[in-house]
Amino acid sequence: MATKTATKIIATCSAAFLAGVLSWSAAAAVGADASAGGNGPHPGATTNELPLGQVRIEALDDGLIMHIYKSKGLEGGSGSVSTFIFESGDNLLVFDTQFYKPFAEEAKAYILSLGKPVDKLIISHGHPDHGFGYAYMKDLGELWGTANVIEESKQSFPFYADMLRQRMGDAAAEIMPLDDLPIATATLELGEYDFDGTAFEFFEMPTQEVETQMFAFIPEHRLMMVFDAIMPDGHELVIAAGVEALPAQIEKGIAMLDALEADERFDRMVFGHGIEPKGRQQLVLARESLEIYAEVAPEASSAEAFIRMASERKPDWSDRYLRMTAGSLFQ
Repeated sequence: MATKTATKIIATCSAAFLAGVLSWSAAAAVGADASAGGNGPHPGATTNELPLGQVRIEALDDGLIMHIYKSKGLEGGSGSVSTFIFESGDNLLVFDTQFYKPFAEEAKAYILSLGKPVDKLIISHGHPDHGFGYAYMKDLGELWGTANVIEESKQSFPFYADMLRQRMGDAAAEIMPLDDLPIATATLELGEYDFDGTAFEFFEMPTQEVETQMFAFIPEHRLMMVFDAIMPDGHELVIAAGVEALPAQIEKGIAMLDALEADERFDRMVFGHGIEPKGRQQLVLARESLEIYAEVAPEASSAEAFIRMASERKPDWSDRYLRMTAGSLFQ
């Protein structure tokens, strides 16, 4: 019974998540992510335009460079996602592999242009916009994920593939894998990982968006990789199987924020859908958005009412994550 219930929740949440992904608004312009409580653009960083995306390059120290590739997405912004490449003197450590084929191929071309082997290619959580692109990167190396992320991908990826096929028809197969699903096969151990002299700490927490989100912390540089646990826009995405399921998801999100706020070792965060790092103020904004969702949802009679009421509380919010959250609450 527990397995059937979990599968039903995954299917319901996957449908809501996918509906939102396919209707995302256009990607932000270069530098737009530097607002909303962040540290602003790093003085030593540069952002370069590519045909289908942008790359932000920052030397963290003499031996480690952080590259963030953010795709522009399809028309309307669908699939605008970040891939992280850490470059040492000898190797590359890569996180997340894009959603759609054109962007995965551009990210791969950029990775190859660095002229160094990939030490590990890691997926942060079991959503297709972070993992489907591996189908076009397989020659870079095996895909790694924690045991929980691998299991969640096995359960959720088939749902996403079926729904994408239904929604997009024959066009879906041209830009993403639908049959040979690119699920990680190598198990990433939690704990400390030495990447050519730089320590990364891998750990997991449930969040308001996904049951198992991997985090990566780089102590030497006081940098936390939160991926999709926190959104860079100043308000959050919540995936819940209806309004009645929202309190449990909000509780997960608040517990996650409590844990991050208690950890004083980091000053900056990077995000699964952003290109500029931001500061700890994002934790405050994330908490505020979850509290607003919890107050508004029980009073809303429809998705549009939820969006309107939340927007009245925070007029500066874009409707990107509001619409995705509303789609999961009112189906």
